[in-house]
Amino acid sequence: MSAPLHFVHGGAWPSKHSPRQLCCLIYDNSPAPPDPQRNHALRHCFVEEVVHYRRKAGSAHIPRELLVAQYSLDVMDESSVTVGKEYRVARFERLEENPSTIDAPSTVGVGATPVVGAYIRAALSMGSRTGNYDTITIENRLSPTIVRDYEPVASLRPAPGALRFADCAVAAHVITSRAPDYTPLQYDAMWYSCMVFMTLKAIAGSASDDGPARERAGRCGILRMVSAEGCPLLPERQRTMRQAADQVVNLLEQLPGLLGDGDEDAVGARDAFLDHSGKAEGAPVEPLQEVLLQVEALSTIMWEKMDEAARDAGERMDALVDEVSAVCAVCRGY
Repeated sequence: MSAPLHFVHGGAWPSKHSPRQLCCLIYDNSPAPPDPQRNHALRHCFVEEVVHYRRKAGSAHIPRELLVAQYSLDVMDESSVTVGKEYRVARFERLEENPSTIDAPSTVGVGATPVVGAYIRAALSMGSRTGNYDTITIENRLSPTIVRDYEPVASLRPAPGALRFADCAVAAHVITSRAPDYTPLQYDAMWYSCMVFMTLKAIAGSASDDGPARERAGRCGILRMVSAEGCPLLPERQRTMRQAADQVVNLLEQLPGLLGDGDEDAVGARDAFLDHSGKAEGAPVEPLQEVLLQVEALSTIMWEKMDEAARDAGERMDALVDEVSAVCAVCRGY
């Protein structure tokens, strides 16, 4: 086994994924034989705490923010009986494809003006199509680097059962797909962490507590890069429900098996999204509202498909048990 691994009943996952890859792992129940108890384990994989972190003041690095979710999972024996709980930590962060561009130590000092200047120079040296390296890193415990070099911006503790780990993965996938290019003056690590935190807070319906880095969050020196509401320095264009519905289809197409080969499923998913929202196609939609609607739509379809796969797996396991029992009965007759 490689370490650390994240175990969910029936599967062992490597420690680092893109949001899309992790959603695919959560959704995929294709191992032979498929595990009929896998969905139960995933549905009971609950988040205990979410913390939005920022690198401590005085660092020689450009400001950086990330998000950490601690969650629990049931430990099951070979008979699928829950025998205890284990805990994992998932770190959500956005990097550009060449982290050295933005994340390298500043050679011009750490004062407010030099840091802003270094950040803007790095931004101008990058093209507008940078791609991203959004990752979800799963560990057994909080990284010592975060403990040493970061401090909380805000934190929340969801009510028991209010937030699943699967919700976190879907939210990250939706937000990554919303802004697939890392842009230092708009869709940077500070924006990403803020949006993921606000989305999970809304899903959980929980209040949050401010941390010691609250006043510095979203800032690069004296320059406010991201507001407390997640608005970037370069404002986003106003989006409509039509665009939000089209994005739902795009999100579903990124996860194999959620849509059929024809256009009917895509049209149906799009229409269902608009009907559920209760809004007209041309109606404007705020960023957080759009993300929440898309997370709900994607999660609903994922769980429907996963439950269907679990039922099929259960039926196949029952058929296999019946077949083995019949063979044993024949053997006893001899």
